[in-house]
Amino acid sequence: MKGSIHYVAILILFAACSKDESLKDKDGVVISRPHIWVATVTDDNERAINFFVKRTISYDNSVLLGARKQGKTLLRMISLKDGSSKWEWNDFFKYYTSFWIDYHYKNQNELTFFDENVLYKIDLVSGKTIYRKNQSENYGISINGIENLIFATYLIDNNGALRGGGYVVAVDNKNLETIDKFKPKYDTTRSVSFESGGYSYSGYGVPVKQNNEILVAIKSNDPSPSQGVQGNQWLGLYNYTKKEWVYEREKIHEEGGGAGFIFVDKDKVFTQGLAWVGCHDLMTGTRKWKTSIPKGGIHLSAGLLVANDKVYANSDDGQLACIDVYSGRILWQIRSSGTSKPLSYLNGVVYFVGGGDGKLHAVDAETGEYLWKIASPDLGKNKSAVFSGMCAVVPGVGSEKGKIVVTNGLNAFCYEAIR
Repeated sequence: MKGSIHYVAILILFAACSKDESLKDKDGVVISRPHIWVATVTDDNERAINFFVKRTISYDNSVLLGARKQGKTLLRMISLKDGSSKWEWNDFFKYYTSFWIDYHYKNQNELTFFDENVLYKIDLVSGKTIYRKNQSENYGISINGIENLIFATYLIDNNGALRGGGYVVAVDNKNLETIDKFKPKYDTTRSVSFESGGYSYSGYGVPVKQNNEILVAIKSNDPSPSQGVQGNQWLGLYNYTKKEWVYEREKIHEEGGGAGFIFVDKDKVFTQGLAWVGCHDLMTGTRKWKTSIPKGGIHLSAGLLVANDKVYANSDDGQLACIDVYSGRILWQIRSSGTSKPLSYLNGVVYFVGGGDGKLHAVDAETGEYLWKIASPDLGKNKSAVFSGMCAVVPGVGSEKGKIVVTNGLNAFCYEAIR
């Protein structure tokens, strides 16, 4: 159930930020500026798990954060106005007390998320549990929803044995029951078992709605042809309304190098891998372009950000690239910070927390000019208290500027957005 709302966060309120109060480096990049408020996220000297909430989850001028209380991990909804706590939630099954919320489905005031075979749905207004379920099916880390449907990767059965093909399942978001499953074709002529070091089948779906029909773009991979090597990567499109495939096997990438998640924007599907980004036509699967990112020879673990007819990709070795969605041409590329978490966009600025330096980064989305590299204010009292994990970016209400919320495990800091 919801944790006690009587826990009082220590709040330190500051005056509104002004450019004159910001501290800049020799290149004009802001490295320190006043925050709007700061709120504690732990009740002892141990840092809360910064990665508990990985993406922006906001509702009614509030944002969801991971916090720590009495030695346990919990969710806390805090007001963007002053950082005060609205509610807390820790209604985990007893043996699940600490995982993370990455991919999730927010439908109006309801948030659905899961950890393997445990599914939860909570009310973002009250913080109360709407539904929770522990079932035999085991889902992967992907979850994408539309209307009252959730699509997820189906991994293993109740005996813990890998199933013989990567299904995508449809889950009813009302009661969290599995109602359907489907899978693309797989080439199983050359396969190494998972237990022997091979990769399993994998199907990952992103739903969209066109002409009153639900379509699901599917990224899949064949099983391993040899130990430690991932099979060929494919793109498919399944018409869930008609229960038929539009196409199943349009190549994304050849075996040997893994391809990450897919991102659907309008009539395009964007794919990614080891320092490359690809674009396919949604309805045909035809590849429009595939662009390599120079010097970006490591995973794009931050995923892709698609905004304003551009694709932004930040590689683990610290190369941030901006790519034109129509031509695949690199518009600019800069040195950033490696292993960042998901990128966020607001009013022409890309925000993220850099895993390589633990700072809050802000980059002009059109020019690639660096605007912020702000260090955690708590480093003076705890060298480990760097910014990490989530960078929540929430648009402003009315004429107000948006807000940026980042955490360091001890405190959450709120900054006024640049624009």
